[in-house]
Amino acid sequence: MEALKFEKYLEEQGLAKSSIRTNMMNIVKFFNFCKDNSISQEDISENVIKSYIDFIKKNYSNNTQLSSIQALRKFLSFIGRDDLQEYVFVGRNYSISDTTTVGLTNDKLERLLDFLPSLLKTNTFIRENARNALAIKLLLACKNIKTSELLELKFGDFTLEQDIFVIKIKNKRAKVKSYFIEKEFEMLLPYRDLLEDYIFISKEKKLMGSIILRYNTIEIGKAVQIEGLIPSVLKKTHFII
Repeated sequence: MEALKFEKYLEEQGLAKSSIRTNMMNIVKFFNFCKDNSISQEDISENVIKSYIDFIKKNYSNNTQLSSIQALRKFLSFIGRDDLQEYVFVGRNYSISDTTTVGLTNDKLERLLDFLPSLLKTNTFIRENARNALAIKLLLACKNIKTSELLELKFGDFTLEQDIFVIKIKNKRAKVKSYFIEKEFEMLLPYRDLLEDYIFISKEKKLMGSIILRYNTIEIGKAVQIEGLIPSVLKKTHFII
C-alpha cells in the first residue's frame, strides 16, 4: 500500500495537518487488514471492502468506525476506485436512532448555521460541500419534504417567485426564502447536467442515498460538537426564516 503517496495526496487536497494525521492513523487499520489477509492493492474489491467493514464493526467503537470509513473513502478516491465507494458504510446502527424526538436547541442550531457558510469557502470537494449545506438547510426549512423526496429533487423543481423559491414535490409544494439557499443553489447549477438534472448526486455520480446523507450530516455535526446530527433531528428542529 502506498502510504507516503497517499499522505501527499491528502496534503494536495488542502486538508489540515490534524485531519491528515487522523486519516493516516485510520487508514493504517485498512493497510494492516489487507496485509494480514494477503490482499494486494490490485485485489481490493467489493468483498474486500465488505469484509473490512465487518472487521471494524466488530473491533472498534462507533466514532472510530466513522473515522475509518472516512479515511477509506479518501483512499479509494486516491487509487481510482470510486466504483467501490457505495460499499463503504457501516449500516444504520452507527449513530442515534431515527426514533429520536428532540430537535436541536437554539444554541446548537446557531452553531450549525454559523458553520455552514465555511463549507462553501473550501477549495476541495466544492460540489459535495454545497450539496450537503443545501440538504441541511432544506431539511430545516421545508418540513413537508420527506428525506426520500429531498434526495430526488431536480433543479427544475425550483421556481423563483420574487424572493421565494417554490419547490414542487409530486402533488405538493414547499417554500423557502431565496436568500437562505441561493448561494448553495448557485454553486450547484454548473453541475446541472451531471445526472439528469438531479441535485443530490454522490461522488460516484449516482443519486445520493439516505445512508450517505445521514453520514454527511453526522460528520458536519461532529465539526460543531453536535452529537448525532441526523436528518430526522433536523426535521424536528423548530426553525423559522
